[in-house]
Amino acid sequence: MIAVILLAAATLAGRWEGAVVRNNATQGLTLQIRTTADGAAGTYDIPDLNLYGEALDTVRLSGPEVELRFKYGRFLGRLSEEAEEITAVNADWGPPVALHLKHVAARPPDYLQEEVRFGRDGALSGTVYLPAQEGPHPGVVAIHGSGPGRRAAWEYRGLGPMFARMGVAALVYDKRAEDATFDTLADDAAAAFTCLAHRPGIDPRRVGFFGASQGGWLAPLAATRVKEVAFLVLEKGAAVTVAEQELQRVAYTMRAEGLDEGAVEEAVGYTEAMLHAAQTSAAWEPVAKRAAELHDRPWVGHVQLVTSADDLAGWRRQAYDPAPVLRKTRIPLLALFGEKDTLVPPAENLDKMRGYLAEAGNRDATLVVLPGEGHNRYRGQHLEGGTWDWPQAYWVWDRVSPRELRTLQEWLAARGFLTASPR
Repeated sequence: MIAVILLAAATLAGRWEGAVVRNNATQGLTLQIRTTADGAAGTYDIPDLNLYGEALDTVRLSGPEVELRFKYGRFLGRLSEEAEEITAVNADWGPPVALHLKHVAARPPDYLQEEVRFGRDGALSGTVYLPAQEGPHPGVVAIHGSGPGRRAAWEYRGLGPMFARMGVAALVYDKRAEDATFDTLADDAAAAFTCLAHRPGIDPRRVGFFGASQGGWLAPLAATRVKEVAFLVLEKGAAVTVAEQELQRVAYTMRAEGLDEGAVEEAVGYTEAMLHAAQTSAAWEPVAKRAAELHDRPWVGHVQLVTSADDLAGWRRQAYDPAPVLRKTRIPLLALFGEKDTLVPPAENLDKMRGYLAEAGNRDATLVVLPGEGHNRYRGQHLEGGTWDWPQAYWVWDRVSPRELRTLQEWLAARGFLTASPR
C-alpha cells in the first residue's frame, strides 16, 4: 500500500531556530511554540546567556502577520508559509533589532530535568538537570548569591542547563526566606548535596559545590557538613567577613562611579558606625540620627539608612567570617575573581584567600582573576566604538563570560569532573 500524505501549511507550532541581529551582530535564539485553546504560547532559549525555557510574553499570528514579545521587546513581522521562516523587527530600539527564524525538525534535548524535594520533611524544592548521555555523572550543587535566590530567576536557574550541557548533573533549588542565617543556608546546601549524591546515575565520589557571591562563603561552610565533597568552585566569593565586604562594596563602588574621596570617607564612616551598632547590639538611635543628617547626600543610595532597630537585625543574622573554614579547606578549589569587581575586589580578597588555603595545606587550589570582568558572570551588551557605522563600531550582545566558561570547563575536565566534551 502506498501512503499519500498532504502536508498542511506551516503554522507557528514547533521549533524555530535563528537569531536576533543588530548592527550586523547576531545572537542565537530558539523558540518552542505550541498551540493552545486561546491561540499559541511557548518558550525561548538564548544559549549565550544560559537562558533556557523562559516563557514568551506574547505569541500571536493573524494571517501572515506575527507578533512576538520576549526579553528584547516586541517584534512585528511576517510568517512565510512557503519558506517556513519568520522575519520580524523591533523598531523601538535605535538602531532596530531584526529577527529571523526557520522552522526546523524537533531534536532530542541537550539535557533532562527532574523535580525533587529534600531537607527535613521535604521542605526544600529543586530541579536536577541531567546530561542527555548515560551516566554515572559527576554532579554539582549550585548555591545562590544574596537575595531571594529562586529558580524563577533565569540567571540562577540557567546554571542547571549550563552544567548539564558540560556533562555535569546539577541541582538548583529555591532558597528559603532571606532572614535565614548562614548556618541554616549552609545546612540547606548540605541537604541538597546529599539529595544529589544519592540519586541513581550520579557518581557520589565526584559531586561538589558551585557557590556564587554569597554562595562563595556558603560552599566551603556547607562542605564541612557532608562527607566526600569532591570540589569547590567559588564564583566571585569573598575571603573577608560580611562586614568587611560591605565596607569594601561601598568604597569601591563609589570610586568606580567617580565620587570624590571626601564622599567615600563619609559613606564608609557612616557604614562602619552602622555595622558596629549591629554587631555589638549598641543603641541604634545615634546611627538613625546620622542617617537622617545624610539623607540628601548624592551618594546616599550606596549605603543603608537606618530608621529602626529592625534595620540592623539582618546584619546580626548574617555575621560571618570565612577565615576559620578556609584555613581547614583542603578540597580541590577553583576561585574566580573579576578584575573590575567592586563588590568582591580582588585586591582585598585574593591574597587573603590564598593565604588561608596555604595554611590549610591545600595542594589543589586555583585562584584566577578574569580580566575586565565585574561581579556577575555576564559581559554586558554595549557598542564598541563611538559611532553606529559598521565597521568603525559594532554591537556586542550580552553573554556569559567566555573566559569564565573556558576556565571552569578546563579546570573540571583536568580533574575528571566532566562526562562529555564541553559545548
